[in-house]
Parts: sequence; C-alpha cells; structure tokens
Amino acid sequence: MNYTVISPGIYTYGAMLIAGTIRHSGKPVALHKDLVAERGDTVYLSLYSTLHLLDPAYSGFYREGPKDRWDCYVGGPVSAYPEIVLGELNPDAVILGEGEVTVRHLVAGAKIHNTEGVAYRSGQKIVIRKRDPPESIEHPLPLIPADIGTQSIRGASAYIESHRGCSGACTFCQGPTVFRPCHTEPGDPCNCGRGRGFQKGRSTPYRHQRGNGVPVPG
Repeated sequence: MNYTVISPGIYTYGAMLIAGTIRHSGKPVALHKDLVAERGDTVYLSLYSTLHLLDPAYSGFYREGPKDRWDCYVGGPVSAYPEIVLGELNPDAVILGEGEVTVRHLVAGAKIHNTEGVAYRSGQKIVIRKRDPPESIEHPLPLIPADIGTQSIRGASAYIESHRGCSGACTFCQGPTVFRPCHTEPGDPCNCGRGRGFQKGRSTPYRHQRGNGVPVPG
C-alpha cells in the first residue's frame, strides 16, 4: 500500500512529520502540495485553515467516492473541530491534534474504532476518541521535500504556527530550534538531522540569526 500526504499550497512542518513517520514505518510515501492521489493510496490531508472546508475542491475530493478510490484522513489545526470537518467533508476519520502516534498505529494496521486520537462517524453518531497527553517529543525525522528551497522559511516558527495553530509567536517557540543551522545545537542530534535536511533543500544560505534565533536567508 502506498501513502500520500497532502499539504495544500505550502509544505507545513506537521505534514512533513506525518510523512516522516510513515516513511520510518517502512511504507512508501509521497508528500506534495497538489490535491491529487493515485487510486488505492491511503491519503493524509493536512488542513491548516477552516477555509479549506468551504472550498469545493476539498469537498469534491472526498465526495467523489473515497471508499472506492482511497482511504482518507484529515489532520492539522482543523482537527480542533472534528464535528465540523466530518460535517463538511467525507473522510474516513479525523486525526486529532499532533497525529504522529495515531498515524503510526494506523499504518501498522490498527482499526479506526480501536485507535485513540481519532474522530469518525458511526452511523449518525460522531465518535471522538481522544489520546491522553502528554506525548513524547521524540519522533522520526520529517520527510523534507526536495523542492523545499523554493518555499520561503523566513520566520521559521510560521511552520509550527500554521500546523499547530499557535498565533503567539513566543520568543521561546520551538520553530527556531527546529530550523536553525545545526551547529548551534551540537548536543542535539535530532535537531542536527532536521537542520541538515533543510540545508540541502534551501536555495540561499543563512547569514545570521536575530531576535529569538530565527535563521534569516541572505
């Protein structure tokens, strides 16, 4: 079985994490920004705006007959309102919150009704099975697309904010730690791995860091 992770319009960091989780499970996975999938794929759609729920392109994507074409799961900030997502779209389930653990279980063959961290329809009823926090921050490296260099990451915390839904822009945000050059975090091999991955794909070098450590292209 092949997997497709779709991050509409832009690559969000959360979508990269989900794709990386699937890859780490040994499954073939593709990450792209277009709303397309091959017949038979399992699709994870990362939606970072409720405006996506009102776009006919997204409702049509599911209502063309997902049961005959592909399994469909929706995640991202819109999962804060699973009833709305299930009302506007027709996915198999909504992945609630940070979905790395949930996706790992589903990829391993777990059934939706036996999985925590999901919301789904059962007849006329909406079933919500929350996952108890806290989750471990340890996870596989994200799948970083080869064309990430074409996408600006000025203000890197926007990746975290756009997928996790935070608008605080706090100076202690994890975004800069994730995206700063790895030599600034010599004791953290996980951050170094992420840093190297983004360095390979970026088109301009970082000339310095400012403020809260956000890398500035230049």
